[in-house]
Amino acid sequence: MTPPDERDGTPPRRRRASENTKRASGESSIYRDEGGRWHGFVSMGKNENGRRDRRHVSAAKRADVVAKVRAIEAKRDAGMVEAAGRAPTVCDWLDH
Repeated sequence: MTPPDERDGTPPRRRRASENTKRASGESSIYRDEGGRWHGFVSMGKNENGRRDRRHVSAAKRADVVAKVRAIEAKRDAGMVEAAGRAPTVCDWLDH
């Protein structure tokens, strides 16, 4: 440990209990990127070709990402999940 007179003025980092444990498979994750923006990923299961279906949300505040992730998780748990991919364009919609 560095003596107090040699520190650079930043407070010491505390390690949380959650940092020491691995998340379960299928659990959601939230992290902050280098630019300061928060991102959340929600595991939805597997799609039709066998690959993992993960949904992504982002926001400037962590609380906003947590709310978005919880909303997606609630839809997933209720079985009201939209198909993965982009929404159809007007042209696609008129051609179907």
